[in-house]
Amino acid sequence: MMVVGFLPPSSMEKKLIEYIEYLNVPTKVALSIVALFLITQVVGELMEVQGKVVPEFVKIRKYFSRKKQEREILRQVPETLKGSSAVTQ
Repeated sequence: MMVVGFLPPSSMEKKLIEYIEYLNVPTKVALSIVALFLITQVVGELMEVQGKVVPEFVKIRKYFSRKKQEREILRQVPETLKGSSAVTQ
């Protein structure tokens, strides 16, 4: 199952490794960080399948979903304020 807007795991892993190497972190440390990140994502997916509540740090997809919803709400704020000011006048 692939979520739209996300890179496939192999490509995501490559990007993470490149970024960590850019930060001048040793390759072994970078690989262990990437592996830990991917394992937490898999554990989060498995916990969600079992019906358990999963915190955002375990599932990065939840974090981005919340951020997208916040952006949509912020886009609606000016329209809402214009509508409310027209009613009060």
